[in-house]
Amino acid sequence: MPDREDVEEKIFFTLHFLLKSINDDNRNSHVGSIDMGEWIEGKGYRKKVLYDEKDLSSKGVRIQIVEIEAGDRVGPHFHESQTEVYNVQEGRAILGIDDVDYEVEEGDTLICKPDQVHYVINEYSETLRLFVVKLNYEEDDTRWKSE
Repeated sequence: MPDREDVEEKIFFTLHFLLKSINDDNRNSHVGSIDMGEWIEGKGYRKKVLYDEKDLSSKGVRIQIVEIEAGDRVGPHFHESQTEVYNVQEGRAILGIDDVDYEVEEGDTLICKPDQVHYVINEYSETLRLFVVKLNYEEDDTRWKSE
């Protein structure tokens, strides 16, 4: 099994390549910039969908920005089908996956697989901003747990 640093390095370079490819494509296509889309309010967070499967020509892929304000939390939930890759763009928080709490900060990357219960607690003074890549994305795939 590869070690954590090796996996994180591969994810970092994959995300970097993906972002560069999208930005390069934006210069020559109709796909919008990072400011596209409207903010959508959720339970303790807000999100902006940047690209979906139509933009990327890739079934079940969605890329979005998620923000959790200082003092807010996203309650425990899981997804039946989708995998989520989180890259912290700004801020700090506790991101829990199953029974492990990770103290995340700018530059950290975590992966959450289907059926893994996860949550975010932002007890810090700044907004947490995540770049999220969703794989096998399906509408209505989120199942909220009682806290």
